[in-house]
Amino acid sequence: MSLLCCGNTSDGQLGLGGIAEENVKSLTLVESTKNFLKIRQIACGRHHSVMLLDDGSVFSCGNNDFYQLGHDGIKRKPRLIESFAGIHVISVACGDAHCVALTNDGHLFSWGSNVYGQLGVERMNVVAKARYPRIQEINLANIVQIACGSNHSLALESTDGVLHAWGLNDHGQLGIGTRESFIGPTTVNKLMGIPICQLAAGASHSLVLTPSGTVFGWGKNMFGQIGQNEQRG
Repeated sequence: MSLLCCGNTSDGQLGLGGIAEENVKSLTLVESTKNFLKIRQIACGRHHSVMLLDDGSVFSCGNNDFYQLGHDGIKRKPRLIESFAGIHVISVACGDAHCVALTNDGHLFSWGSNVYGQLGVERMNVVAKARYPRIQEINLANIVQIACGSNHSLALESTDGVLHAWGLNDHGQLGIGTRESFIGPTTVNKLMGIPICQLAAGASHSLVLTPSGTVFGWGKNMFGQIGQNEQRG
């Protein structure tokens, strides 16, 4: 299976290698992926990309200022994240400069920028506040879905459909009733008891879908992105 790409590649986020063009305006084959196994999912951050293969392995390329690639250095071609050796990843999500991965046993791992606590792990010192030098496991279990906004993250628990959120909350995108940011996962209590089948996150807003087709949205609403007339989250 091969991967096609288009768009800006100034940081190598398209995985095309050191090409002269900065903007690729038509679908272009990523040559280095021609021998990939089936690609299960692709996730894109602001200047980086992550590819999940059907065998659970994870590749990344692009900007790496905050270790969002999961390995050292900027990579203009997809490179395997070796930290996941022996771990079967089934879903990935990207924020601006952070990533979250879900494993087949319901556990979560995160890496990249942690300026706003979007990794869901403690900021242990000044260096770790900005970036984590390794992939961390988040203290949650039985997770079935994940989503990332620019600087916040969401995770849905299989047990009673509990929704967890953490990270930047300047527009109320965590859905906790305040604008306080959270370093670690916190429960979205207002959705307790409501079945959720799908999560989504924009830059500073969040959405969930219920089995009945009802959509709940919260966070930044400058452009009506949560489906309300009000201009506040």
